[in-house]
Amino acid sequence: MSNNVRNKLTEMSKIFKEVIDEYESLKEENKILNQRYAELNDKLAIKEAEQEEEALLICNLYERLESLESNI
Repeated sequence: MSNNVRNKLTEMSKIFKEVIDEYESLKEENKILNQRYAELNDKLAIKEAEQEEEALLICNLYERLESLESNI
């Protein structure tokens, strides 16, 4: 094998390793971002449930108030 071919293969091998390293790094970053997304999504679901519960309580209080007013 000529020296030129060997040098090109070495260069390509280095580039390939850099690409693999970058891919692995991005894969790990993606994993972390997906975990963070899941955490935020869970928090959002909890907030939405709390707001729905508060809305139901307000509706119930309003209905009771209307009922009391109609009895006066």
